[in-house]
Amino acid sequence: MQWPEFAQEFVLNYQPYTMGDSQYVNRKTAARSYRPSGYMSRGLLRAREPYRMKNAITGLAISSFAVGVWLYSMRAVKQDNFDDVDEEARAMVMSGVKDSSKDGGSS
Repeated sequence: MQWPEFAQEFVLNYQPYTMGDSQYVNRKTAARSYRPSGYMSRGLLRAREPYRMKNAITGLAISSFAVGVWLYSMRAVKQDNFDDVDEEARAMVMSGVKDSSKDGGSS
């Protein structure tokens, strides 16, 4: 049986874990064992297979919810009509109502 290239590279470059000065596994050693040569192993692909559809459905549901909230928000803001604000401001100025935000905000 011929080993895949990434497996041969891993076997040739394997450095056993030693406690030494650090209590953690060397990052390079861990990267070589988990995803040798940057590709996922067949075992890792096989382990992830049952979750692929569930993850896709969950991602689609979360994305749909986020887009729905955004669309609802945009539609709600678009319906606001602020025409009466100018008229109320003019009426307050004409009646002599003092702006309470200029005198410290106490009412």
